[in-house]
Amino acid sequence: MTAKKRHKDHGGVLTIRQALYHAVHDYRNGAGLPSFCADLGVGSAAYFGQKINLRDETASPTLRDFELILDGTQDPRILTAVCEPVGAAWNFRDELPEVQGDLGVLERGSRLMISASAVIDELVKGLADGELDADEMARVRQKIHDLQRDMQLIRQTADQFVAG
Repeated sequence: MTAKKRHKDHGGVLTIRQALYHAVHDYRNGAGLPSFCADLGVGSAAYFGQKINLRDETASPTLRDFELILDGTQDPRILTAVCEPVGAAWNFRDELPEVQGDLGVLERGSRLMISASAVIDELVKGLADGELDADEMARVRQKIHDLQRDMQLIRQTADQFVAG
């Protein structure tokens, strides 16, 4: 098996296996599978590549592989693949700095409105032909998940201003 990336990311919510595949192949700006395996000491790139192969599921990634890929790449597509199907939203800790006064509240509110608009824009774009195919629906789901993450930021912003 070569280390060349053979599948394109459609830009929407991925399955866990797809997210692991893309995270590894996009590692270090496209250095990919060989660099990932060398940097994290996971052994043979050919064997590890087989575990995340999207067409051949004879070998599967283990929970330890999942942890290594998530820790090594910090790829948000992995967290979205886990959280979105069950309606959970996530944020990295560094995305949650304390809001600095009124301007910070306005900036978070603006981000929320932009995300809400992006959901509708993606839905309109997908419905141009009257129906949504699987890739279009995955992109809509991604925009909804992004909106949920921004809503969580608004909640956390409000929590910072609770008296007492």
